[in-house]
Amino acid sequence: MTNKPTQEYVAFAQITCGDTNDKWNLEQITKKAREIGADGIIIMGKAGTLGVGIPIGTLNYVVTEEYGMTAVAIKYK
Repeated sequence: MTNKPTQEYVAFAQITCGDTNDKWNLEQITKKAREIGADGIIIMGKAGTLGVGIPIGTLNYVVTEEYGMTAVAIKYK
């Protein structure tokens, strides 16, 4: 994460990639942002959560993992 741009901008699209590899997600989001004419992107966070519950006696043990990446495409004013 970096700081938000200091120059005024308009957020005009949300781009999401749902892979488990952050490098791949960033590459795909950047590629799509260029295709739609964005000047930059702001990474918002993970796209989703995957969970698995394991019963242990009368309890459930839940393991979760975040995946994917969501960003907002911006255009400078």
